[in-house]
Parts: sequence; C-alpha cells; structure tokens
Amino acid sequence: MITKPLKLAVLVDLARGENSGGHVKFWENIAAAATAAPSIDMTVYFSGSAKEESLSGNVRFRYLPPVFSTKKLKFLPYVPAHTDIASFHPALAQDILSSDYQLLHTTDAYFAFSKTAEKLSKKHGIPFSTSLHTDTPAYAETFTYHTLTSLFGRTLGSYIDKSFRISSKQKKSKEELLIRHMQAANAVFLTRNKDLSFAQEAGIARRSICNMRLGVDKNIFYPFPVYEHKLSHKRLFANSNLLAPDTFLILFVGRVDVGKRFHVLLEACYRLLDANKKFHLFVAGVGPLETTAKAALGDNVSLLGYLSQSQLANLYRSVDLLAVPSNIEIGGLVGIEALSCGCPVISSPDNGLSESLNFPGLCIQDIPSYPDVFAAAIHGLIDNRLLLRKISEAAVSFAGSSVASWGQILREDFMPGWKSIRNVECEINTCINHIRML
Repeated sequence: MITKPLKLAVLVDLARGENSGGHVKFWENIAAAATAAPSIDMTVYFSGSAKEESLSGNVRFRYLPPVFSTKKLKFLPYVPAHTDIASFHPALAQDILSSDYQLLHTTDAYFAFSKTAEKLSKKHGIPFSTSLHTDTPAYAETFTYHTLTSLFGRTLGSYIDKSFRISSKQKKSKEELLIRHMQAANAVFLTRNKDLSFAQEAGIARRSICNMRLGVDKNIFYPFPVYEHKLSHKRLFANSNLLAPDTFLILFVGRVDVGKRFHVLLEACYRLLDANKKFHLFVAGVGPLETTAKAALGDNVSLLGYLSQSQLANLYRSVDLLAVPSNIEIGGLVGIEALSCGCPVISSPDNGLSESLNFPGLCIQDIPSYPDVFAAAIHGLIDNRLLLRKISEAAVSFAGSSVASWGQILREDFMPGWKSIRNVECEINTCINHIRML
C-alpha cells in the first residue's frame, strides 16, 4: 500500500525578504529540509505580492497580499515587523478550500492567516496545528508602553499607562487569544518550559503538546576545530577592521530596539568605557537605537546593518562573545548559530535559549537582563582570557555533539506530531466510510 504525502499548508503572516527575522528564517529552513522528504507536500504562505516560488516538486512558497497591514497605522511610532491584522483573509480561505490540504499549520495566534485557518477548521473540519515562535503578549506589552511614552513623553506616558494599565491589558488580551487558539488546535508545538506551563495551565492536554527545537544549517554555521585557529582568525579580523588584536569583540544580532533590549547592552558597554576596558561592539541589524549607540560609544561600535547568513557565521567565528539581552525571545536562532560557530553567549534566562539546548553549561551563561549584570559578566571575561578560552572550547565541543539540524527538527519534532493528527483523521474517515457501507 502506497501512502500519499501529507499535504500541508504552513501559514506565516509576515513578509519574506533578505531582512526577515528568525520567525521567517525558521520556516525557510524547515521548507528547505522538506525538499528531501517525499512523505510531505508543503506550501508555505507568506504575506506579500511576489510570484510563487518552487523549491522542489513537493515544497513551494506562496505569497498573498495583506488585507489590512499594520503599515496603514501611521500613528504608530515604530513597528518591529509589519503583519496583517484583518480578522479574515478571503484569498487565503479560497486557496485553502481549493487545494485539498489535509492539515493547516499556523505560526501565530493573532493575525489574518491564523484567524482564517481557525475559522476554516471550525467550519469545514480541516485539522490544524500551531507553533509558537514569537512571545507576542510580551512584545505587545513592551511596545504599547513604548508607543505611549513616544507619543506623550516618558513621564506622562508612564503615568497614563500605570493609571489605566494599558500595556498590561494588551498583554492579557494577547494571552487570551493565544489560549483560545491553542485550545482549538489539534497539536501545539512549543520550545520554552514557561510556554509548556502556560499551555497546561490553560487546559491544553499534555498529549497535544509537542517539543519544538531550534536548529542550524551546519553547512554554514560551524566552528574552527581548535581555539588557536579562532584566535588567529580573530587577529586577522581585528586588523582588517583597524582594531588592536587584543580588543575584546562583542556582537549583537537582531533588531536594534527596546524589544530586543538593546538599550541594556548599550548601557553595559557604556559602563565598560567608564572602566577603561578595551572592547568593540559589532551590531548586526537595524533599528531606532542605532543613532543612540553611535552617539554613546563612538568609535567603539560598528553598525553593520543586515548581514547574510555566511557573513554572520564569519562574524560569530571572529568575535569573543555574543550578547543576547532580550528576555522575550522564544529560544532565538542567533544564540544557537553563535554556539554552533564556537562563540560563547551571555543571555537572559527568560528567553529559553539554555533550556532549548538542554542547558549546555559553560558555553552559555544565563544572567539577568540588567546593565550592571551584563557589564560585570563582560568585564569578568575581558579580565580572564583563560576562562574565555575554556568557554569557547566548550562551545566548539557542544556544537559538534548537541545542536540539531533542520532535517532532524522536521523529522523528529514536527513529523510525529503532524502524522498523529493525520492518522486520527484517517481513522475517523475510515470508520465513517465503513458505517456507510453497512
């Protein structure tokens, strides 16, 4: 008996491009892995107007223009990534109903694609699963507060927020939407323990919850085999950037904004300047705090903008440390990419990076996301190069043994969860057909 491939639609309600963040990159990588999996037929939907792209005979990217994009909300001072906030997407609904998908997979609980999938599932009985990639409730709270203080000034904006609990209500509202979406889903894929606890407290059955790891492309993100190679490469890198070879090199990757808590790292670096420490901060990304960084650190910071994956990998292999101050990531690809290149990481424990990697010990340090704590951690590594070497060697060892490839994540994390849903549906349909025959 020949089993037909699982026909699946993955819904990513974000634009796809060179500057896309980890949410989009996650599904680009899963789709690339699926090209070698004939047991699945996958269409990944993105927001946009580009023509359909075929990755292989069984995997493709499809684009649908937004119904009501957040780009239209001109009064908002800053939006990290634009999405479609319509309650229903007619073109997506038509596409789904005409494509005979066996399963839908949503990647958020709030926007047009996901809302449409939930409604179609309820009305037409199409099963759907969901995965959590962005801590939207926490982002809603952070940027609501940021919007109020930008519009009304810090003092008045803070007073308004505190008086009417606007940002906390936004967070609560997004949590309620997430609960409803997870309750409607046939399976929920989660990375952080805090999300697992949240789901169970919301009444999601444990058998419906699947573990979802984060992976890397091991053809791009790999370490130098020995520390001496890293050290010599760092010297070449420093010389090419007109830096003293013994300069301590710090890297930040991501949006340069308050959501990523870049201001925490910036304040920490400012304290290092006060302590006369020799360091240089590389910033790979763009955002509203770039100007602030240049004004505060001057020649001690390089603003690199967006980099390709190979450029990032080379940077990871060159610097001494990746700093991840954000406390609202869901794991975060940059931390895993850095470790895979033998680069030590300091990170907030709240983002779940350590637990998503099964607590790799020495090569990643979990520290609270406050300027004084980050400054002290970096200060300690600058003053203790022997410890830094041990941490880097631990990262190389960890990368070689414990980081999953995207193919492993598709095969070991997603496929079992998706096939269990499909099998249940097949069993139900078989029973219905058998009853009809009697």
